Amino acid sequence: MDTRRFIMAMTLAMVAMWGFTLYNQSKLAKQQAAQSQPVAAATQPAGSQPGATNGAAEMSGASQPLWHAQGATAVQSVTLGQDDPEGKYDIQALLSNRGAAVERVLMVEKSGQKTKDGQPKYKYAEKVDLNKPYPLIEALALPDGRQVFSWQTAAVRLGNPEVSVPLSNVIWNVETRHLEKGVYEARFWVDIYQADQPIVRVVKRFTLAPNNFSMNMDLTFEPLNGAEVVLTVDQLGAVGIRREDPRSDLRKIYVVSNETNKAKTQVFQHASLAGKPPVEIGSVVPFWWTALVDKYFAAITAPGKAVGAARPVGLVKVFTYTPDPKAPDLGGDIAIEMLSPNLTATTAAPAKLTFDLYAGPKDPNVFAANPTYVARDYGILRSAEYAWCTFSSLGELLTLFLHWLYYYIPPHNYGVAIIILVLLVRALLHPLTKHQQISMAQMQARQATVQPKVAALKQKYGTDKQKLQVETMKVYREAGINPASQIAGCLPMLIQLPIWVALYSALNYDINLWHEPFAMWIKDLSAPDALYHWQPAVTVPLLSWILGPIDKFNVLPILLAISMYLQQKYTPKPPPAPGTPQEQIDQQAQMQKMMGFMMIFMGLLFYNMPSGLNLYIMASSFFGVLEQKRIRKHLEEQKNQTLSNQPAKRNVWMEKIMAKIEKKVSANHTIRKDKPS
Repeated sequence: MDTRRFIMAMTLAMVAMWGFTLYNQSKLAKQQAAQSQPVAAATQPAGSQPGATNGAAEMSGASQPLWHAQGATAVQSVTLGQDDPEGKYDIQALLSNRGAAVERVLMVEKSGQKTKDGQPKYKYAEKVDLNKPYPLIEALALPDGRQVFSWQTAAVRLGNPEVSVPLSNVIWNVETRHLEKGVYEARFWVDIYQADQPIVRVVKRFTLAPNNFSMNMDLTFEPLNGAEVVLTVDQLGAVGIRREDPRSDLRKIYVVSNETNKAKTQVFQHASLAGKPPVEIGSVVPFWWTALVDKYFAAITAPGKAVGAARPVGLVKVFTYTPDPKAPDLGGDIAIEMLSPNLTATTAAPAKLTFDLYAGPKDPNVFAANPTYVARDYGILRSAEYAWCTFSSLGELLTLFLHWLYYYIPPHNYGVAIIILVLLVRALLHPLTKHQQISMAQMQARQATVQPKVAALKQKYGTDKQKLQVETMKVYREAGINPASQIAGCLPMLIQLPIWVALYSALNYDINLWHEPFAMWIKDLSAPDALYHWQPAVTVPLLSWILGPIDKFNVLPILLAISMYLQQKYTPKPPPAPGTPQEQIDQQAQMQKMMGFMMIFMGLLFYNMPSGLNLYIMASSFFGVLEQKRIRKHLEEQKNQTLSNQPAKRNVWMEKIMAKIEKKVSANHTIRKDKPS
């Protein structure tokens, strides 16, 4: 997951900064003192993937070659829903009678606003500067020329012995109707024969109503020879959802089971399945629904009632379409196959399966407005993205607060809302930041005052390092010096880290922040701020694993690195007091240089991050520079008072720790002294 990479990179950066601080403090102290179970199924050959069969594909029942399906002779496309200026329909579906499946789904809902030339604006446009409906689902094209459509019925299995009759590449008969209340219906049908004897008719219907992101799909099986027919169905889910993030493939499949009205979720990513056998998910817990998702959109398949069987789905398989067996981690798509239990169809009671198909945004407002979506708990598709990477409540709270700032504070711009959020966080953390800076200055001043005592101890105890260490700790404790207080200077940044991650999650998964502009060249806060693009993309070994392909010039990451460097530069650093050892002065200078390199690394780390996140960190750093100037002014006002003479606050916890260390070191020293040479 891309969020995992972000957190991993951030963690490494923080660990590196903290580790370097610890290293320097440790070295100085030494100088001063002593010196998520799926079961893997059988391997599925690339050429036999469900829904990818061609006209010459062989049936699995080789001993019964006369089983076949007959339908129409001409390929035909039909459209459900209208792309009208009034925006009565939320989606428009293009269907094909080859396989009786969905070729394409377009997001045609209107926003109520107009473009510069007076055209209605799409709520979900393909690009920020391109007013065309976003293609949520498209046909998946494989290198050998085959195409895979969404919600294909791959095959029907029937007969004794059982044979599998492929249906995904069969040309079905089709008719369309426009029903009352604006409902569109497409009806497909095909007959299955044994030799020249018709056995069963398969009827497949899609219906789409206005103001709805859902389509209804049902499959009816009508016996044609008067005899009872027992069959099973291989039904595919959605494929071809667009990959939004160039850095990594965030497309995944959710398989949700209903465990006593509580969702039990399994998640599969393309990268985890590419080039591997399909994963079978059994039916111990009843299957509820499945979803193919990317960052902002979802294609959900929810089985309904079944006629002729106890339930519509008995077994689920998750697999990938792999275009190139030599490069299984590249391209292709992740898909799901649902296998029904045995269906019994008679002339009086045809068997029937129903499905509810959702194709729309992962918008909590959309899910909350529909009682069916609430009952199925579709909201987990978005909340799951927040749950593991930071406190889920923090992510949700931050998202709601940004929306509040956007709606109630002019000019109703999410970039302005992010800057206001920066100011609020900075104001809340200012007392802590000020306290830490003053404490660090006081400790540095006190360190200089104890140097003569430490030097005297070195002369007194000579090569007895353990005794020297005990006595030096006593001197530090009496002077109120706590080496860990310098590490605490990173505390304000550590406190902000969960906010960074929560904001990153909001920009990465909240549809309401998608394609939201800020100002000038920053047209999309959920994407990198690209001043200009170039082709082909540049790939840097190792670095591109974090950044992704570099195909654009982004300005904000550069400004971010500059702002962080300036903040570090203007952090109050009292000059070394008289008597400070040269080793300590050199170590501090080395650390400052290292921090400069860390700022460059942070700029690279955030190069392809969403511009909204870069805007937050950059603004926070620039406001931090102003804050540091104010703290520096406060320290200058106190320069008439010697910081080292200010009474040190007792740190009971630290005193206990130091006392335990002294006791342990003294005991070791005594044992070593009494041990015969």
